[in-house]
Amino acid sequence: MLLDFPPKRIKLIQNLKNKYRLFLLSNTNIIHFNQYNNDLENQYGFELDSLFEKAYYSYKIGMRKPDKEVYEYVLNDSKLNPHETLFIDDALSNIDTAKRLGIKTMLIDITKGDDIIEKLNYF
Repeated sequence: MLLDFPPKRIKLIQNLKNKYRLFLLSNTNIIHFNQYNNDLENQYGFELDSLFEKAYYSYKIGMRKPDKEVYEYVLNDSKLNPHETLFIDDALSNIDTAKRLGIKTMLIDITKGDDIIEKLNYF
């Protein structure tokens, strides 16, 4: 579930979007989808989908992480090479499945205080 949208994280995504193809793969339901889009609209004036080339939501595609089929679906649908793709997630089970498919991975362990901005050494 997507929990919060700190301005630095939004800026990171916007900057990365200018250099890379960005996709979102989220296990979410329609209630959470509507809530975080409402929150983003109120806070920043846009919806989450606008930050990505394409967003894949489990409730829309009928598949969920960590099932390998969802990763294969995203790779095929977006014509991604797994060896040139970086998958970032906060769940080890999701990371493990992506690794088995040849996708490069980065675990953001929020229980250890990991932050994506620091992990990417971006700012």
